[in-house]
Amino acid sequence: PTELDLQAFDGRHPVELIGGVRFPAIGRLPYLLTLAGHGFYWFRLRRAVPTSASWRS
Repeated sequence: PTELDLQAFDGRHPVELIGGVRFPAIGRLPYLLTLAGHGFYWFRLRRAVPTSASWRS
C-alpha cells in the first residue's frame, strides 16, 4: 500500500489515463493506493462536476 499526501487537490477525482477509470475523490486524509511490484498508474486530476440540481440553487 502507498499513502500519498494530496490535500492540495482536495475534491478532485483521479482518472486513470489508459483505461479511463475514475478513482474516488481526493480528500484531506492521505490517498491510499495499492500497486503491483512494477505497476504504475498514470492519472489526470479532474475537478468534480456539479450535478444538475446544484447549479439551480
